[in-house]
Amino acid sequence: MTPHFRSFALALAVGLLAAGTAAAARNSLSNEKIAAEREDALRDPRLLAQLTESGLRFVADEDGDACVRFRTGPGEEQAVTVLSGTSRILDLEMRDAFAVSVVGSGPVPEGLLEDLLLRNDDVDFGAWEWTGSESADKEWVVAFRAKMPARMTPASFKAALRLVAKAAAEYRAEHPEAAASPAGGGEGDGGDEPENLNFLRSPRRIK
Repeated sequence: MTPHFRSFALALAVGLLAAGTAAAARNSLSNEKIAAEREDALRDPRLLAQLTESGLRFVADEDGDACVRFRTGPGEEQAVTVLSGTSRILDLEMRDAFAVSVVGSGPVPEGLLEDLLLRNDDVDFGAWEWTGSESADKEWVVAFRAKMPARMTPASFKAALRLVAKAAAEYRAEHPEAAASPAGGGEGDGGDEPENLNFLRSPRRIK
């Protein structure tokens, strides 16, 4: 368990207790302009409020989800998709976010799936996922996904998304033999996505 995930566990607990506390909005004009350009910019208006209060610039995609980009190093950035759709764990409404780490095609590199399973044993927040096909003409994707409360303080929400971005970027740096995730523009630019991400875009439902 890394110090980053221990720290976030505490921050998440504080965020749950203080959910609903408003912070000063930053970048609100930019976000409102983006939303105004599309009637269905985000399917959940609460997500727009969270992004605005957290000071995060975003791009709304055609599915009504939000794409946020974080700087993860000199000249490096990582896209995080935040789903408008939510799910429930008992009485707690949850929202999913994921970051595509690597994209490949054809046979999966030896040991990759086993490595993801081992990594999932060591994380307290989020999980690694593989989805796609090993056919030569089809893509497969490694992504880091996290489930978080739909209501969080702006600081906790932003910290959670940064952790998702950081995990995906670090995995890609450790696996230079795998194809890099699609490049995009600066923070807030959605960039291009690999095809067939329907599985990733479906909120995980826990019974």
